[in-house]
Amino acid sequence: MNNMNDNRPKPSRWAQRLLSRWGDPDTLEEVQGDLLEFYAYWAETLGERKARFRYIFTVLKLLRPFAKSKASKEYPQPFLHIAMLRNYLTIAFRSLWKNKAYSFLNTAGRPLAWLAAS
Repeated sequence: MNNMNDNRPKPSRWAQRLLSRWGDPDTLEEVQGDLLEFYAYWAETLGERKARFRYIFTVLKLLRPFAKSKASKEYPQPFLHIAMLRNYLTIAFRSLWKNKAYSFLNTAGRPLAWLAAS
C-alpha cells in the first residue's frame, strides 16, 4: 500500500531525537506536533532545505539547557530586613541633624497640637 504521505519531506531524525531526549517532558508531545506542522508549512512555502534549517534551529532553541529560566521575584524573608531598618534610621538621624530648627519645631509642635486638640 502506497500512501501519499510517504513522499512528504521529513525533518532530520537526529533533531527529533535530540528534542525528545532534552526537551521539556511536560510539553514534548505538543511541541513535536507543532514543529512537524511548522515543518510541513515551511517545506511547502520555503523549500525543503530552508525548512530543515528552521526546524533544527527551532529545536535547538527549545532545548532545556539553553532555555532561559525566569528569575524568581521573591522578596527576602523577613520583609523588613535589619540592614534596611538601619539605613532608614541613619537617613532619619542625618535629616534631623541637618535641619535642627525644622526638626525641633516638628517634634515639639506635633505633641502640643495633639494636646490642644484633645
